[in-house]
Amino acid sequence: HTHGMAHTHSISNHTHDIIYGIYEGTSPTNITIKINGTDRTSILGGGTGFNSDQSNLNITSYLSIGQWNTIELGSSRLGRLDATVFIQALMGV
Repeated sequence: HTHGMAHTHSISNHTHDIIYGIYEGTSPTNITIKINGTDRTSILGGGTGFNSDQSNLNITSYLSIGQWNTIELGSSRLGRLDATVFIQALMGV
């Protein structure tokens, strides 16, 4: 396939080994939350991005009932994100 824009890379060709492992270093910053493609960070109280641990963010009103929902977490810096989603399902059977 092709791309509709011309661009160049300033890094010369090189090779290196992959170094496997768990790295400790930076923490994620400016964490964003997108729900079904829409950035909900600000409305959830994070401004342009969260920079501390968060608990009990209620995203209920941004979910679509009866279909798949996508929750995307982003960060402006490399770091580990850990998220837990609690789901309450009510079935009318």
